[in-house]
Amino acid sequence: MIPTHGSATSAFLLANAIRYEAQDDVCAWIRAAQSRSAFLAVAVDHKPVAELLLRSGMASASDGIRPSARLRAVSDHADRATLLAIAAMFLEIDPPSWLQLAVVGDEVRQELIPSADRDGLAWLEPELEQILRDAHPASAQASSVLALGLGRAAELVIFAALDANGASPVHVAEISDRFGYDIESTGSSTSRWEVKGCTALTADRFHLTRNEYEVCRRYPDEWVLAQVQFNAAALIADEVSSTHITVIRGSSPRTWCSGR
Repeated sequence: MIPTHGSATSAFLLANAIRYEAQDDVCAWIRAAQSRSAFLAVAVDHKPVAELLLRSGMASASDGIRPSARLRAVSDHADRATLLAIAAMFLEIDPPSWLQLAVVGDEVRQELIPSADRDGLAWLEPELEQILRDAHPASAQASSVLALGLGRAAELVIFAALDANGASPVHVAEISDRFGYDIESTGSSTSRWEVKGCTALTADRFHLTRNEYEVCRRYPDEWVLAQVQFNAAALIADEVSSTHITVIRGSSPRTWCSGR
């Protein structure tokens, strides 16, 4: 669940409703939260937040609904510091699928956050990026897995386009990485396609292995660099489709790969 201002406020009201006494069940708990004086107490849908707090162990229902120590700690003062603490708690107990991709070291890639979620998090500014960094689950493999996924998707995009145009492509990267390119097409002429996947953040750069560089110098008239740029939604999609592609670029290596 994204910690919007509304959901964070709901969590505070729910926590406050069981701060001093347990509630019999979820319905009674929600009614108690709605009885608070703030207008938002009745304007917000408390049920999804209540279910998340129970599911995550922030509240228990073993002997009436009671708060955990952590939930009790954010049930006293309805100020910004409290709401920020609740937002951090939400990101920890129910992290969004994009969090691991959007935070790399100290860098927060906000363009990888879906626009609806980014809008919902806007109230956390200027503390947003620090909260995301603190909530990020450390994973040394995250960026490499992302790059591998985009690269593979990009290769399949170019292969499908060449096949549709009758260029008789062969996905040589499936055979070996020794070729120095990913796809070879032998339609009206031979082309050797090195394919790179990227997002808007990484569109201004690419990496060539030494072998790729040597092969592009050996075949300057045949070797082609193709870059497939994906939008942020591709990074969290179960399946990548044409709707996730923003632009496809092609470049000859004659100038930048000639050794000059």
